[in-house]
Amino acid sequence: MVKPWWRSLLSSKQILNFTPMLFFITVALFSAALFYRQVLDSPKSRSTRGRDDIDAIIVAGGGQTATGPPPHVVLRLEKAVQIYNSRSPKPYIITQGRGTPHKPSPLDDRGFEIHESSMNAKWLIEHGVDPSDILEESASLETVGNAYFVRALHTDVLSLYRLVVINNFWHMPRCKAVFDHVFSVPSDRADNGGYTLEYVSVDSGLTSDVLELRLEREKKSLPNFLPNSPWAKKIKTLRDLHRWLFSENTAYASKRLTMKREAIDPTVAKSY
Repeated sequence: MVKPWWRSLLSSKQILNFTPMLFFITVALFSAALFYRQVLDSPKSRSTRGRDDIDAIIVAGGGQTATGPPPHVVLRLEKAVQIYNSRSPKPYIITQGRGTPHKPSPLDDRGFEIHESSMNAKWLIEHGVDPSDILEESASLETVGNAYFVRALHTDVLSLYRLVVINNFWHMPRCKAVFDHVFSVPSDRADNGGYTLEYVSVDSGLTSDVLELRLEREKKSLPNFLPNSPWAKKIKTLRDLHRWLFSENTAYASKRLTMKREAIDPTVAKSY
Protein backbone atom coordinates (compact mmCIF):
# COMPACT_ATOMS: atom_id res chain seq x y z
CA MET A 1 0.00 0.00 0.00
CA VAL A 2 1.34 3.45 -0.97
CA LYS A 3 1.48 5.98 1.87
CA PRO A 4 -0.03 9.45 1.27
CA TRP A 5 2.62 12.01 0.28
CA TRP A 6 1.97 14.17 3.33
CA ARG A 7 2.54 11.26 5.73
CA SER A 8 5.92 10.52 4.24
CA LEU A 9 6.76 14.22 4.41
CA LEU A 10 5.93 14.45 8.12
CA SER A 11 8.06 11.42 8.84
CA SER A 12 11.07 12.82 7.06
CA LYS A 13 13.98 13.36 9.42
CA GLN A 14 15.32 16.18 7.26
CA ILE A 15 12.13 18.21 7.64
CA LEU A 16 11.97 17.54 11.37
CA ASN A 17 15.52 18.81 11.75
CA PHE A 18 14.33 22.18 10.44
CA THR A 19 11.29 22.34 12.72
CA PRO A 20 12.88 24.49 15.50
CA MET A 21 14.21 26.96 12.95
CA LEU A 22 10.86 27.19 11.17
CA PHE A 23 9.13 27.75 14.52
CA PHE A 24 11.37 30.67 15.47
CA ILE A 25 11.09 32.22 12.00
CA THR A 26 7.29 32.00 12.18
CA VAL A 27 7.22 33.60 15.64
CA ALA A 28 9.57 36.37 14.54
CA LEU A 29 7.52 37.20 11.44
CA PHE A 30 4.27 37.19 13.42
CA SER A 31 5.73 39.46 16.12
CA ALA A 32 7.08 41.90 13.53
CA ALA A 33 3.73 42.04 11.72
CA LEU A 34 1.88 42.65 14.99
CA PHE A 35 4.31 45.39 16.02
CA TYR A 36 4.06 47.30 12.75
CA ARG A 37 0.28 47.01 12.72
CA GLN A 38 0.15 48.51 16.21
CA VAL A 39 2.45 51.36 15.14
CA LEU A 40 0.50 52.10 11.98
CA ASP A 41 -2.88 51.86 13.70
CA SER A 42 -1.85 54.06 16.64
CA PRO A 43 -3.57 57.48 16.61
CA LYS A 44 -0.27 58.98 17.77
CA SER A 45 1.79 57.51 14.93
CA ARG A 46 3.36 60.30 12.90
CA SER A 47 3.35 58.02 9.84
CA THR A 48 -0.47 58.13 9.76
CA ARG A 49 -0.76 61.88 10.23
CA GLY A 50 -1.29 64.36 7.45
CA ARG A 51 0.67 67.51 6.84
CA ASP A 52 -1.87 69.66 8.68
CA ASP A 53 -2.24 67.40 11.71
CA ILE A 54 -0.79 68.24 15.11
CA ASP A 55 0.91 65.93 17.58
CA ALA A 56 0.11 67.71 20.84
CA ILE A 57 -1.69 70.69 22.34
CA ILE A 58 0.20 72.34 25.20
CA VAL A 59 -1.84 74.19 27.81
CA ALA A 60 0.72 76.48 29.39
CA GLY A 61 0.72 76.65 33.18
CA GLY A 62 -1.28 79.56 34.51
CA GLY A 63 -2.34 79.10 38.13
CA GLN A 64 -4.93 77.37 40.25
CA THR A 65 -7.42 77.90 43.07
CA ALA A 66 -8.61 75.66 45.86
CA THR A 67 -11.76 74.80 43.89
CA GLY A 68 -10.27 74.28 40.43
CA PRO A 69 -8.69 76.13 37.51
CA PRO A 70 -9.20 79.91 37.66
CA PRO A 71 -11.22 81.60 34.89
CA HIS A 72 -8.20 82.58 32.78
CA VAL A 73 -6.95 78.98 32.79
CA VAL A 74 -10.43 77.64 32.00
CA LEU A 75 -10.30 79.71 28.80
CA ARG A 76 -7.10 77.89 27.84
CA LEU A 77 -8.61 74.51 28.61
CA GLU A 78 -11.78 75.25 26.65
CA LYS A 79 -9.71 76.17 23.61
CA ALA A 80 -7.68 72.97 24.00
CA VAL A 81 -10.88 70.89 24.03
CA GLN A 82 -12.20 72.76 21.00
CA ILE A 83 -9.04 72.01 18.99
CA TYR A 84 -8.88 68.42 20.28
CA ASN A 85 -12.47 67.72 19.21
CA SER A 86 -11.84 69.17 15.74
CA ARG A 87 -8.95 66.80 14.98
CA SER A 88 -8.74 63.23 13.76
CA PRO A 89 -6.57 61.47 14.74
CA LYS A 90 -6.69 63.02 18.19
CA PRO A 91 -3.59 64.83 19.43
CA TYR A 92 -2.31 64.63 22.98
CA ILE A 93 -3.20 67.46 25.33
CA ILE A 94 -0.32 68.27 27.67
CA THR A 95 -1.20 70.00 30.92
CA GLN A 96 1.57 71.84 32.69
CA GLY A 97 2.78 72.91 36.07
CA ARG A 98 3.43 71.76 39.59
CA GLY A 99 2.42 75.14 40.92
CA THR A 100 4.05 78.56 41.29
CA PRO A 101 6.71 80.07 43.58
CA HIS A 102 4.35 82.96 44.25
CA LYS A 103 1.79 81.14 46.42
CA PRO A 104 1.20 77.70 47.94
CA SER A 105 -0.57 75.01 45.96
CA PRO A 106 -3.99 73.91 47.27
CA LEU A 107 -4.28 70.65 49.20
CA ASP A 108 -6.75 67.83 48.73
CA ASP A 109 -8.94 66.44 51.53
CA ARG A 110 -6.10 64.15 52.66
CA GLY A 111 -3.54 66.95 52.82
CA PHE A 112 -1.69 66.15 49.60
CA GLU A 113 -0.57 68.94 47.29
CA ILE A 114 -2.65 69.29 44.13
CA HIS A 115 -0.51 69.96 41.09
CA GLU A 116 -1.85 72.35 38.50
CA SER A 117 -1.23 69.80 35.75
CA SER A 118 -3.40 67.18 37.46
CA MET A 119 -6.11 69.73 38.31
CA ASN A 120 -6.29 70.72 34.65
CA ALA A 121 -6.15 67.09 33.50
CA LYS A 122 -9.15 66.33 35.71
CA TRP A 123 -11.03 69.26 34.18
CA LEU A 124 -10.29 67.93 30.68
CA ILE A 125 -11.52 64.44 31.56
CA GLU A 126 -14.72 65.92 32.99
CA HIS A 127 -15.20 67.70 29.67
CA GLY A 128 -14.88 64.65 27.47
CA VAL A 129 -11.18 64.21 26.77
CA ASP A 130 -9.99 60.60 26.80
CA PRO A 131 -7.54 60.16 29.72
CA SER A 132 -5.21 58.24 27.41
CA ASP A 133 -4.86 61.40 25.31
CA ILE A 134 -3.64 63.50 28.27
CA LEU A 135 -0.02 63.89 29.34
CA GLU A 136 0.83 65.73 32.56
CA GLU A 137 3.99 67.75 33.11
CA SER A 138 4.10 68.29 36.87
CA ALA A 139 7.63 69.59 37.42
CA SER A 140 7.57 73.21 36.22
CA LEU A 141 6.96 76.28 38.34
CA GLU A 142 7.24 79.08 35.76
CA THR A 143 7.39 79.73 32.01
CA VAL A 144 10.96 78.65 31.22
CA GLY A 145 10.37 75.48 33.21
CA ASN A 146 7.14 74.94 31.24
CA ALA A 147 9.10 74.86 28.00
CA TYR A 148 12.07 72.85 29.29
CA PHE A 149 10.18 70.15 31.14
CA VAL A 150 7.55 69.56 28.48
CA ARG A 151 10.32 69.04 25.94
CA ALA A 152 12.49 66.89 28.22
CA LEU A 153 9.66 64.74 29.59
CA HIS A 154 7.33 64.39 26.62
CA THR A 155 7.91 65.92 23.21
CA ASP A 156 11.53 64.84 22.63
CA VAL A 157 10.82 61.37 24.02
CA LEU A 158 7.65 60.76 21.99
CA SER A 159 8.75 62.65 18.86
CA LEU A 160 5.86 65.09 19.17
CA TYR A 161 7.15 67.78 16.84
CA ARG A 162 4.01 69.60 15.66
CA LEU A 163 2.70 71.53 18.63
CA VAL A 164 0.02 74.07 19.47
CA VAL A 165 0.67 76.22 22.55
CA ILE A 166 -2.32 77.88 24.21
CA ASN A 167 -2.11 80.90 26.50
CA ASN A 168 -3.91 84.14 27.36
CA PHE A 169 -2.98 87.12 25.24
CA TRP A 170 -1.36 88.96 28.16
CA HIS A 171 1.12 86.13 28.74
CA MET A 172 1.63 85.05 25.13
CA PRO A 173 4.52 87.36 24.11
CA ARG A 174 6.82 86.06 26.88
CA CYS A 175 5.54 82.52 26.46
CA LYS A 176 6.29 82.61 22.72
CA ALA A 177 9.75 84.10 23.22
CA VAL A 178 10.65 81.38 25.73
CA PHE A 179 9.14 78.44 23.85
CA ASP A 180 10.60 79.53 20.50
CA HIS A 181 14.08 79.55 21.98
CA VAL A 182 13.82 76.41 24.11
CA PHE A 183 12.41 74.38 21.22
CA SER A 184 15.06 75.64 18.78
CA VAL A 185 18.20 74.70 20.72
CA PRO A 186 19.73 71.25 20.13
CA SER A 187 20.19 68.60 22.75
CA ASP A 188 23.61 67.00 23.19
CA ARG A 189 22.40 63.86 21.42
CA ALA A 190 20.67 65.28 18.37
CA ASP A 191 19.21 68.38 16.77
CA ASN A 192 15.95 69.97 17.91
CA GLY A 193 13.83 67.44 16.00
CA GLY A 194 12.41 69.99 13.56
CA TYR A 195 9.77 71.43 15.86
CA THR A 196 6.86 73.42 14.45
CA LEU A 197 5.07 75.56 17.04
CA GLU A 198 1.76 77.32 16.56
CA TYR A 199 0.50 79.75 19.19
CA VAL A 200 -3.17 80.28 20.01
CA SER A 201 -4.17 83.18 22.27
CA VAL A 202 -7.37 83.33 24.27
CA ASP A 203 -9.04 86.21 26.10
CA SER A 204 -7.88 87.71 29.37
CA GLY A 205 -9.98 85.91 31.96
CA LEU A 206 -8.79 88.49 34.53
CA THR A 207 -10.54 91.43 36.11
CA SER A 208 -9.35 94.82 34.87
CA ASP A 209 -7.31 95.64 37.98
CA VAL A 210 -5.47 92.31 37.91
CA LEU A 211 -4.91 92.55 34.15
CA GLU A 212 -3.40 96.03 34.42
CA LEU A 213 -0.86 94.94 37.04
CA ARG A 214 -0.03 91.71 35.25
CA LEU A 215 0.57 93.49 31.96
CA GLU A 216 3.03 95.79 33.74
CA ARG A 217 4.84 92.76 35.14
CA GLU A 218 4.95 91.07 31.74
CA LYS A 219 6.28 94.22 30.09
CA LYS A 220 9.22 94.31 32.50
CA SER A 221 9.97 90.59 32.16
CA LEU A 222 9.67 90.12 28.39
CA PRO A 223 12.99 91.77 27.35
CA ASN A 224 14.88 89.21 29.44
CA PHE A 225 13.83 86.46 27.03
CA LEU A 226 13.85 88.07 23.59
CA PRO A 227 16.13 86.54 20.89
CA ASN A 228 19.06 88.92 21.47
CA SER A 229 18.85 88.95 25.25
CA PRO A 230 21.82 87.78 27.35
CA TRP A 231 19.72 84.79 28.42
CA ALA A 232 19.03 83.69 24.85
CA LYS A 233 22.68 84.10 23.88
CA LYS A 234 23.76 82.03 26.88
CA ILE A 235 21.31 79.18 26.29
CA LYS A 236 22.60 77.37 23.19
CA THR A 237 21.77 73.75 24.10
CA LEU A 238 19.46 71.89 26.44
CA ARG A 239 22.48 71.29 28.68
CA ASP A 240 22.96 75.05 28.94
CA LEU A 241 19.31 75.43 29.85
CA HIS A 242 19.50 72.67 32.46
CA ARG A 243 22.53 74.32 34.04
CA TRP A 244 20.81 77.72 34.09
CA LEU A 245 17.55 76.35 35.54
CA PHE A 246 19.21 74.53 38.41
CA SER A 247 21.92 77.03 39.23
CA GLU A 248 20.43 80.46 38.50
CA ASN A 249 16.64 80.21 38.33
CA THR A 250 15.45 80.56 41.91
CA ALA A 251 12.32 78.55 41.21
CA TYR A 252 14.55 75.44 41.01
CA ALA A 253 18.13 76.25 42.10
CA SER A 254 18.94 75.09 45.62
CA LYS A 255 20.35 78.50 46.47
CA ARG A 256 16.71 79.59 46.82
CA LEU A 257 16.73 77.79 50.17
CA THR A 258 19.17 80.40 51.50
CA MET A 259 17.07 83.31 50.27
CA LYS A 260 13.90 85.02 51.42
CA ARG A 261 10.93 84.27 49.18
CA GLU A 262 9.92 87.17 46.94
CA ALA A 263 6.79 88.96 48.09
CA ILE A 264 4.16 89.48 45.40
CA ASP A 265 1.28 91.91 45.23
CA PRO A 266 -1.89 90.05 46.35
CA THR A 267 -3.76 91.45 43.36
CA VAL A 268 -1.13 90.19 40.89
CA ALA A 269 -1.16 86.84 42.68
CA LYS A 270 -4.69 86.30 41.35
CA SER A 271 -3.15 85.81 37.91
CA TYR A 272 -1.04 82.85 39.17
